[in-house]
Amino acid sequence: MTPLFLLLSACAPPEYGTGPEVFSEPTPHYDDSWLFDHGRINRIELFVGEEEERILRAERTFTDPRNEVRATAILDDEELGEISVRLRGGLGSFRRYDKKPKWLLDFNEYSGERYHGLEGLSLNNAVGDCSMIREVLVHSAFIEAGVPGSRSGYAQLFVNGADYGLYVVLETQDDRWLKRNEDLGLVNDGDGNFYDGSYTQQTWWPVMLDFGMDRDELFDLEEGQDIGHADVRNISEGVILSEERGELVRSLELGVDWDELHGFLAAEQWAGSTDSYSKGANNYRIYFQPGGSMQMNGWDTDATFRASRPDDETWRSSGGALVQACWLSAACQADRARRALQVADDLEAIDWQARADELVESTQLGADEDPRGECDAPTRAEERERVRDWLGDASERLRTSWADE
Repeated sequence: MTPLFLLLSACAPPEYGTGPEVFSEPTPHYDDSWLFDHGRINRIELFVGEEEERILRAERTFTDPRNEVRATAILDDEELGEISVRLRGGLGSFRRYDKKPKWLLDFNEYSGERYHGLEGLSLNNAVGDCSMIREVLVHSAFIEAGVPGSRSGYAQLFVNGADYGLYVVLETQDDRWLKRNEDLGLVNDGDGNFYDGSYTQQTWWPVMLDFGMDRDELFDLEEGQDIGHADVRNISEGVILSEERGELVRSLELGVDWDELHGFLAAEQWAGSTDSYSKGANNYRIYFQPGGSMQMNGWDTDATFRASRPDDETWRSSGGALVQACWLSAACQADRARRALQVADDLEAIDWQARADELVESTQLGADEDPRGECDAPTRAEERERVRDWLGDASERLRTSWADE
């Protein structure tokens, strides 16, 4: 065995087997609701050419630029024609093309046409969620709590015929998502500016983004018009001025939709979302209504239901710059407590353990026998039970943590 052979073997793509066919039978496609039916596992097939595959395979770390390539796709036996695909993921969740990467599917990049109204879909590999149900539950909780969230579902993915296993399907947060949330009354006007506030990458190091850190220009504009981050900068200036004066200044009080923010923070606390704005400054997005206030919503919600309990006192004091600014105002804190109690009541009215059981029933076979999955079946079972246990008293613990305010 020569050194050259060893080198080539080390660079060769990993070999995976094929899992069971867990996808559901095709269903009528009257609208897009079938994609987000928790009782279904849809079949998604992607086909990329040799050159496109080479480009995707060359992306080896989460710091690489995300190259979009052409592909053709079939969803639930419906041919979509040519679409754009790229790999996604950051620290902890990025996986290379030959493993189990996250994906973004862009349906109208080349055709200009949407798929049942959708511009794209996000496929999450759930490598940080052995239960395979956390993200679906949290986004459902956001929606039930009256704050913007993404619809979700599941799919078995095949790429050039290879079984990539079970994925969480999330409604991509784009202009259509904003309009849908406007129709639901969760966003007042869907034509504003929408930014990603997750960490960004500079050389080899992640840089966290928050207001008042002199990093406003690093917020990534997802939808809307480029105005030089003036809207983000206005919030940052309000944060800095509030810190200097030791009080919540009027400009920041008017610049943020605090009731919506309080609801979002309460839903994160209910879910124990530790990699979040509630506990730091990550995995959030901000939306500026035209001529109005700023709203916040969550993204990448797999770090939930497993660490700091909802009644942990640190939920009151930890969090991003806006959480700290709210602490400067007794009225703001009282409003936050009121909204948290309302969210606790709203979410307690739902049998979340039953919802979790239904999700497990739909996904257990596909998750346990996923050929590219990174968790064994016993670990998945333990994680599912941990999530179920958490859900049993999440609302009561959230209520307890704010009852004395």
